[in-house]
Amino acid sequence: RNYQSNKPEAFKLLRQNLYTMGKPKITKEDIQMCDCKASAKSVSTCVAASHAEAVVQNGGGTCGDDCENRQTYFECLSSVCHADCQNQRLQKRQYPRLELFKTPDGRGWGLRALEDIPKGSLVQEYIGEVLTTEAFTNRAASYGPN
Repeated sequence: RNYQSNKPEAFKLLRQNLYTMGKPKITKEDIQMCDCKASAKSVSTCVAASHAEAVVQNGGGTCGDDCENRQTYFECLSSVCHADCQNQRLQKRQYPRLELFKTPDGRGWGLRALEDIPKGSLVQEYIGEVLTTEAFTNRAASYGPN
C-alpha cells in the first residue's frame, strides 16, 4: 500500500471508525456464534474456554465457506472463535494489495487493485467517519448541488 507517499492533502489514514454520535455498545447478545469446528491443533490456543470445550467434543474443521457467519456476512470474533478460523479477514486486515492514486483527468483521487481480485471477494472494510443522518445532510448541503 502506497498511501503515504501519494496521499491527497486532506487525507488521514485511519485504523478505526470515528463516530460523531458516540461508538455503539455491543453486548454479548449481539455476538453471533457459529458452530464450526477447529482442528485439534487450534483448540489449545482458543481464547474462549467454553467454545474450546465444544470444539473438542465436535472435532475437526475450520470456519470456511460453509460457516454460518460467513454466509450471513458476519465475521467471527477472535475472542470467541478458534485460532484457525478463516472468517476473520477484517480483524486481521487481510485485504488485496491496493493503491491510492490521483486520476489523470483531474477528477480527484481513486483506489485501484494491484492484483486480481476474484468475483465476490472482500476488497476493503469501510473505515471512516460515521455520521448521523442529520450531520450527513448538513455536510452534503455545504458541498453545494454537485
